Amino acid sequence: MADERMCVQTCEEVLFLPFSEESRKLTRLLFSETSIRILETLEENCLSASELSARLNCG
Repeated sequence: MADERMCVQTCEEVLFLPFSEESRKLTRLLFSETSIRILETLEENCLSASELSARLNCG
């Protein structure tokens, strides 16, 4: 039987996560400036890691 606290529920484009240290880490990661730039870039094109690095001048 699955632990109800570990269930992830979605509603349209909102993701509800259980409150835990892991969810706090995920929130910090997703809202970092670099993560936002990566997501915006990947929204435009499907890129490999090296292409993404070159596009964002990270490598």
